[in-house]
Amino acid sequence: MKSPSVTPCTLRSTAAPVAEPPNTSLMLSPVLLPQHPSRRRFLQYTLAAVPFFTAPLLAACSAASGSSTKPVTASRQQSTSHSTAAQAANNPNAAAVKLSFVTWGSVDEIKTRQHYTAQFNTAHPSIHVSFAPVTGNYWTAIQTRMAGGDAPDVYYLEPGHVLSLRCRSALLDLSPYVARDKFSLSDFYSRGITEYTIASKLWALPRDFANQDIFYNVDLFQKAGVSLPPKRFDAKGWTFTDFLAACQKLTSGSGPTKTFGFAVPQGFRAYMMFVWSNGGDIVSPDDRKPTINQPDAVEGLQFLEDLIGKYHVAPTPADLQTQNANNLFYTGRVGMIVSIPAQLALFRKSAKSFQWDVAPPPLGPHGTKRWVGGGGAGFGVYGKTPHADQAWQLMQWVTSATVQKEEVDAGTSMGSRLSVGQYFIKVNQGKDPANVKMFVEASEHNLHTDPHASHWLQIGNLLTKEFADLWDVRRPAQEVTNAVAQQMAPLLLEPC
Repeated sequence: MKSPSVTPCTLRSTAAPVAEPPNTSLMLSPVLLPQHPSRRRFLQYTLAAVPFFTAPLLAACSAASGSSTKPVTASRQQSTSHSTAAQAANNPNAAAVKLSFVTWGSVDEIKTRQHYTAQFNTAHPSIHVSFAPVTGNYWTAIQTRMAGGDAPDVYYLEPGHVLSLRCRSALLDLSPYVARDKFSLSDFYSRGITEYTIASKLWALPRDFANQDIFYNVDLFQKAGVSLPPKRFDAKGWTFTDFLAACQKLTSGSGPTKTFGFAVPQGFRAYMMFVWSNGGDIVSPDDRKPTINQPDAVEGLQFLEDLIGKYHVAPTPADLQTQNANNLFYTGRVGMIVSIPAQLALFRKSAKSFQWDVAPPPLGPHGTKRWVGGGGAGFGVYGKTPHADQAWQLMQWVTSATVQKEEVDAGTSMGSRLSVGQYFIKVNQGKDPANVKMFVEASEHNLHTDPHASHWLQIGNLLTKEFADLWDVRRPAQEVTNAVAQQMAPLLLEPC
């Protein structure tokens, strides 16, 4: 498939901002790739070190923005695909339509996806889906495939990437297919649909709608005589001051055996909970101006830096060279970390010697509501696929309640549907974490999604680079965020 040339365009999100703060992983998570990672990372997905899409890689913005190049309509695609299906039915020797399906994922996630892909192939004999997981740098792999004319028909993406993907014709508008097939969106978390909607068009469907929360060692809290964190997001107390006091009591010892109160996360969706829960944000409501260097945002980030450098209740990057934060938690050497529901299976395998649970983040002095990062990942259809109708059939399959429940059973997801959220609570009862219903409540009411900001992938790389000085305690938060904002400002105003 030859990559078309790219023409300039001025494109920005025109979707109405979310009632509360706007969208989030970078990911995961961090992509910043999902903190696959980051998604989310713990699966923290981390953004590729190089920009995701380049001019020779994808189609011209004009096709996405409605210029003279007209997209293929759902009805036209349907006619083509129905013709192909009819040929296959009348001629048993006719080759099935071949689709490529690509995601990142842990071993457990890949195993589950292999299973439901095989189920799809059995149920749809005129379509054959090849599932190809990426275990290395996901976005570099996708870039290479698209540049080589071998773009996957259906692939994983994160909400923060939708604007760039859409501008470059790398995503198919799903709205005509939803309307044609009367595909109901009412069972999805509402913000899960909003985060993939730009200019009133739907560009992807959410695979899950998970959130990043505080995981804590119940036994360590009790041993240190610290009151357990609250179970609900609207609980009284549990402020930044309370959080610091708990960290100080949980911290003990010194040297290589030191126990820490909290491991400060370095993934976007994870550390931003301390910004959003203090009333700050990274960009303005219209996604056009940086606000990460404004007082409330700076205060939240400075609080995290002080946990490391001033109060010494969190490990430094040097402390994490031999053991990462998850391993410190599994061995009882850190009281609290940030993680996601997709990690439940791993946590249950690894943290067997103590009881653990989950809690909402602390509320900052200028915050009015607790927020967590999240939004999970989604499925998109490549904008230039020659088999859009068949890809849409696969999309309906992989986002169905049945398939999502398979991932819930595997402990790798909580799904993106309200009905699956209730199933998630049911199947996880009687296991750690006891407060499992909090994940669903957060997804319904307290999940802050990624912004629809221009050049979000470049901004993710920028955040990773500049914030290294924050975690190493080399520069104060105000200085770091000023540098970030200065570099972000022109990127947010540039054409996508």
